[in-house]
Amino acid sequence: MKGSRMLSRLIILMCAAGLLAGCAASDPLAKAHGPMFALNPGHWSPSSAQLAQPPQVPRT
Repeated sequence: MKGSRMLSRLIILMCAAGLLAGCAASDPLAKAHGPMFALNPGHWSPSSAQLAQPPQVPRT
């Protein structure tokens, strides 16, 4: 009985330490670097009217 209580306390302590270590390691946000480039040059050049509102999808 005493051994199982000690083991459960040890497991809880290890889980708590793991959670605290995971929260303490904060990764910085990703930042873009390098030149900008078009993803699909020459395929589609939208007009300002096309970008102003999405196209109407017909309901069937």
